[in-house]
Amino acid sequence: SSEITATPTTLVLGADLQVAIKVHNIGTKEAKSITVRMYNGDPKKGGTKVDEKVIASIKGGASAPLTLQWTKVTPVGVHHLFVNVDPDAKIVERKKENNQAILGVRILPPIDVSVSVNDLLLKPAFPAPGKSVEFTVSVKNNGGIPAKQVEVAFYLGDPKAGGTLVGSVQTIASIGAASQEIARVSSASLAQGKYTLFIVADPNNKLSDADRSNNQTKKDFEVSPRMDLLITSQ
Repeated sequence: SSEITATPTTLVLGADLQVAIKVHNIGTKEAKSITVRMYNGDPKKGGTKVDEKVIASIKGGASAPLTLQWTKVTPVGVHHLFVNVDPDAKIVERKKENNQAILGVRILPPIDVSVSVNDLLLKPAFPAPGKSVEFTVSVKNNGGIPAKQVEVAFYLGDPKAGGTLVGSVQTIASIGAASQEIARVSSASLAQGKYTLFIVADPNNKLSDADRSNNQTKKDFEVSPRMDLLITSQ
C-alpha cells in the first residue's frame, strides 16, 4: 500500500512538482526491487508517465519514503496523478488492489486577467440625462502569480469602431494570484439615449496574459428621464 502527498497542490504552469510517497509492506516477507511509477492521468486510459523510481527493498511490516517529481507541469487545468507500486506486476503479492494512490493537483496560468459583465456596476443604476455615471468593475486575476500595473479602459462604444474613452485609462497596481481588485471611472454628463459600455483589461497588451478571450466585456444601458414619486407626511 502507499500514501501520497504533494507540495503544493496548486501551482503555476511550468513549475516543478514534488510528490512525496510512502510505500508500505504490510506483508511479512521482504520485498525487493520495487518499482514506483507516477502517471499524469489514469494509465488504463492513456495516462502519461512522468516519473519512475525503484526502491531497493522493504522489509516485512516496514515502509520506505520516496520522492517523485513532475517537471515543468503542463497544461493548465486540474490533473489527477496516479502513483502505482509494482505497475508491471513483477512481485508476487496477496492482492494488488492497494498498490495505487491518486492525487489531484491544479495548474494555473502565470497571469490571466479577466472582466465580466456580472462584475460591472453603474451608479446610478438608471442614469438620467445631463448627469454623470460612475462605472465600477471587478478585475480578476485567475493566474498563479500577481499581475502588476494592470490597465483597465472604459469606452462608450466599441473601441475598435471609434468608441470614446471614458475619462482616462485606469491602472491597478497589483492583483494577487487568484484575486480581484476594483477599477472605477466616472463619465461626463450624458445625453439621453442608448449606450454600450465596453471594458477592456490590458488594452495595450502589456501583460503576458495566458488568455485574452476574457479581457473584454460590454453592457448596454439607457439614459432617459424617469418618474420618481415621493410620498411624505404632512
